[in-house]
Amino acid sequence: MRVRELAAFSGHISCPRLDLEQGNEKNRILVLKYALGPSTRAGPFKPAVMKGARMEESHSVSIAIVGSGGAGALTAGNFLLEAASQAGWQGLLTRTVGPQIRGGEAAALVRLATHPVECLPDRFELLIGIDWLNAHRFGAEIEVGPHSLVISDPRGGDLPPDVAAAGARVVEIPMKEMAKAIPDGRANMIALGIAARLLGLGADVLAALIENRLAEKGPAAVAASRTGISAGFDAAAGLDFGLRLAAPKAKSARRWLVSGNDAAALGAIRGGVRFAAAYPITPATEILEWLAPNLAKMGGTLLQAEDELAAINMIIGASFGGTPALTATSGPGLSLMMEALGLATAAEIPVVVIDVMRGGPSTGIPTKSEQADLNIAVYGFHGDAPHLVLAPQSVGDCLFTTQWATYLAEALQAPAIVLSDQFIGQARPRGIPTSGVADHGTQLDKRRDKLDRFTYGDHWATIEGTGDLAVITWGSLTGTVREAIERAGRDGMEASLLAPRLLAPPQPERFAAALAGKKRILVVEQSHGAQFHRYLRAHYDLPSAVRVLNRPGPLPIRAGEVHRAIMQWST
Repeated sequence: MRVRELAAFSGHISCPRLDLEQGNEKNRILVLKYALGPSTRAGPFKPAVMKGARMEESHSVSIAIVGSGGAGALTAGNFLLEAASQAGWQGLLTRTVGPQIRGGEAAALVRLATHPVECLPDRFELLIGIDWLNAHRFGAEIEVGPHSLVISDPRGGDLPPDVAAAGARVVEIPMKEMAKAIPDGRANMIALGIAARLLGLGADVLAALIENRLAEKGPAAVAASRTGISAGFDAAAGLDFGLRLAAPKAKSARRWLVSGNDAAALGAIRGGVRFAAAYPITPATEILEWLAPNLAKMGGTLLQAEDELAAINMIIGASFGGTPALTATSGPGLSLMMEALGLATAAEIPVVVIDVMRGGPSTGIPTKSEQADLNIAVYGFHGDAPHLVLAPQSVGDCLFTTQWATYLAEALQAPAIVLSDQFIGQARPRGIPTSGVADHGTQLDKRRDKLDRFTYGDHWATIEGTGDLAVITWGSLTGTVREAIERAGRDGMEASLLAPRLLAPPQPERFAAALAGKKRILVVEQSHGAQFHRYLRAHYDLPSAVRVLNRPGPLPIRAGEVHRAIMQWST
């Protein structure tokens, strides 16, 4: 599901700061080079008004824009998120596409809110189909209901079966015909104008954004896009969407957009990485694209290797020479790196490998998300090879976790694997290889003990809430579970969240302390074989009452499912 995530945050986002003493978390204001400037609007934001429409104010609204490859659905979604961010809202964009090299189906899934959001909704309130070619392949990824509004082009083909059966309100707007009436017009700009009007986003905000983003394409492109947005804005006049996104709170803070991959790359640079070697692979390539120009600004180097075998050995060599080094890959590439990572473990050479997980096995589903690389990351080395495995818990946490992984790798002289997904020079002692029994045992103990005895501080896990029911999850599902627990709390059911960020080495004493007084455990994970549950069983003592909510990708586990599982256990 998650090919790339973009999040819109306030400039003063609260996040963990890397504490080199591994003590309590601190707060830090993030300042990014690509931060958006402060909003140019004067005074409080005034949303657009649809005369005569019955509007219910909501603090969160979700929109899906769908089209075939080349229709511009993703472009429209990105513009919508950026404009909403400039207007003061916060949001999350996930793009989902087919596995084809070119063409195929594409959808921008956007959730906008007056508060931070970390997961997609249970269903979408607004679905705009520029066309429906192959959109049926999304299936339940894009769920609508009787209260949803679907905008469809009469020339865009038949509604997908799941959408047609949902009982949603359907309104036809001839977006393609309207675009043809505009010189160089595009239907995706019509769709963008429709979405803006229904959400209450002023056309002036979008017009300023278009002027800025498309200026290099020339006046004709800017004029065509602005005219298309205005046409869509007018076409949506009087439509009864039924919802209006509540006005954002007035803020003077700068606003910025960042993807999880970009945040991980920034975290690596902040952690000291100055050399990267990698072979492009979906969905990790964006890390390399971000590092290429930015490493150079820091005096570093990125090298595109001929394959993953070369990449891992290149970063081992760079690190051995004293330069903190990183590679980024996905499941198939990680499989090829295992032998060399064993070498890095034995030689005590610190390297960082970011694995942006996708559906497997083998080539699998390159453009869809899954949490199914846990087993290979934790247990994939042959022999006894203690190493670090970490997992970021949100888009913003990709920055912190990758920076922390770089610090831990250097401090412990050990390889670190950062398990992201598609929702992260110094001299060193050298030894002489030996096959002697005593020496072999001594080296095995040394490599194990330095990881086991290190004090990881409070960064090892996110622990929140009270109650005798604990929901345990990891990685990008943390935000989903957090929202589900908040819903359960409003329904009178208390539950706590435990999401380990450090997966290897295990932390049995800390884990036991976190579960003290817990009588029931709900494990939530995105894998078919319940890998995380089996990992927990292997390393930790759990209460006798344990339930598991698991499913493979690409259909994400939604907050509503977790909420229902919690409430079903309330009696």
